[in-house]
Amino acid sequence: MLNITKTMYEKSCIDCNKEVSQFFIDELEHDWSSSEPTIYYGKWESNDSELEVKLFKTKGRGDKRISIKNWKKYISIDDGVEFYLDRDNELTLSIIPPEDEYEGSLYSPDFYKGIGYG
Repeated sequence: MLNITKTMYEKSCIDCNKEVSQFFIDELEHDWSSSEPTIYYGKWESNDSELEVKLFKTKGRGDKRISIKNWKKYISIDDGVEFYLDRDNELTLSIIPPEDEYEGSLYSPDFYKGIGYG
């Protein structure tokens, strides 16, 4: 999952973390050794509109980057972004609003209420 920071939001492309990079390798057989950008198509989970994701490496250091077309229409700062393949094997992007990110985890206020704290 990518957690969208203010710095990421202000850019047109963002760093591709290890988890997301590995997803594209494992699920879509992406080849990061290519010097050319690769575009994948899929859908946004929230509205089924077309999703376009471009993966590429920067010139020079070769940092892995991801660019999501029209992403600022749907994603806000502090949202989580997660990719998965749906039951039809279609690339799908899910947006996780910040209030849902800690649900059921040790960081969730509800967790502590359930065990008698808070």
